[in-house]
Amino acid sequence: MNSIDIITRALRRLGVVASGQKATDTEIDDALDTLKGIYFRLISEGTLGVLSDETAGAGRYDAVAASRILLDNPNTEAVNLPDRAKNGSAVIVADIFENTSTTYIFDGDLAKWLSIEAMTRTSPAPFAKRDPLGLACYLALELGDEYGIQPSESISFNAARFHSSLTMGASRETETVARPTDYF
Repeated sequence: MNSIDIITRALRRLGVVASGQKATDTEIDDALDTLKGIYFRLISEGTLGVLSDETAGAGRYDAVAASRILLDNPNTEAVNLPDRAKNGSAVIVADIFENTSTTYIFDGDLAKWLSIEAMTRTSPAPFAKRDPLGLACYLALELGDEYGIQPSESISFNAARFHSSLTMGASRETETVARPTDYF
């Protein structure tokens, strides 16, 4: 499922958008930013596992899943993401020369590394294929505050179930071989 599918489902569950209506561009863009924020928080709070710190050397650097990589060598040519990773693994690449950070989550259902910063409306949303209702409800729960809407019990339950499945490692049980993607 694409990000727009999760966003639309979340806005409908909250009652912001009625069935048959379309969300405004502003609503979609705001929800996309919130969705990206959810992924960043899942990584920073350790839900997707603890990241090890690494420093890339000169030439091509082969990243390890579940790592935060510092690019502080001007001779680093590229960072290669691992071919094999567990579903939900994360890699963060921080480039001190460009003053940028790129965050990747491995989606085992798609067998691809997905860049969170590069996510657009039509990009696949990590974990969307695995539990679209749970992810949409998790987003709806976050959006409820922005719209001043008290989420329903069903939204809260499904969001908690989704987060719990990530916390308990259900997303990281098996390794999958990555397929080529457009992000790197």
